[in-house]
Amino acid sequence: MKNKSILFAAAAVGLFAFSSCVKDWNCQCTIGSGELTVVTNETIKNTSLKKANEECENKDAVSFGTCKIKV
Repeated sequence: MKNKSILFAAAAVGLFAFSSCVKDWNCQCTIGSGELTVVTNETIKNTSLKKANEECENKDAVSFGTCKIKV
């Protein structure tokens, strides 16, 4: 019973640690192709990775390029 409690507590702490990582993220957008390529970087501040990914991918439609979070 003691081992199950320790395992459950460790799993809960691990899940919390990965789900609540709030920090600044770098969103990099590449527009164009071939010889004419423009790369822009924007910082998405004080948010989780999931929300930063959503915000960065939403820039795809606005920039007509490809935007990804750089880890």
